Amino acid sequence: MINLALGTFDDIHGVDITPEMMQHIDCSRGNITLHLASAESLPFAEDTFDAITAYSFIDHVADVDAVLREAARVLKPGGAALIDLAPNRLFWETLRQLDPSDVERAGAILAREFRMVTQNAKDIESAYGIDAATFEAAEPGKIRGGIDWREMQNAALHAGFSTCATQFEWFLGQGTIMHGKSVATADSIDGYLRDVIPVVRHLYKYLSFHLIK
Repeated sequence: MINLALGTFDDIHGVDITPEMMQHIDCSRGNITLHLASAESLPFAEDTFDAITAYSFIDHVADVDAVLREAARVLKPGGAALIDLAPNRLFWETLRQLDPSDVERAGAILAREFRMVTQNAKDIESAYGIDAATFEAAEPGKIRGGIDWREMQNAALHAGFSTCATQFEWFLGQGTIMHGKSVATADSIDGYLRDVIPVVRHLYKYLSFHLIK
């Protein structure tokens, strides 16, 4: 997100609680300041920023409400926040309820996503030696079954945002279709699904929230 912000914003601040992550950020390319801090207690004054981003992050915090309150506090009036790549609870619940024998008959796309939802922590432990319980503890949002889009919208409004729009992203197998067939094919499927979104929200793996203070 810092790389994307370069050239658009004059002043960029990055926040993380992990010192090791700071070592991966190149601060030489712009006015970038890093802060070792918790998102639930940001070291900034009220009405400081024009925009805030949280990419592939919100499922890693235990207290989502506290993060939203802090984001609203440090944003200027009219400022925008983007919370992206949040696991969609409808997707997680749908896959966890499947019978494994049905998954085996369905094919590789569903099998891959089913394993990601049900076995990912064990696969991480096997591949990298990270204890499965430790890995799961780092993703409390997924332990809760993902993010409920209605709950997030209500929490954002309660935290001080004036609007919160939800976008459903990455339908089941979209990446495989993009790379195995074509981007145009994936776009065509996505276009159809978005036309009937109220009945297919559970087919999208992630959520994107666009908030305005």
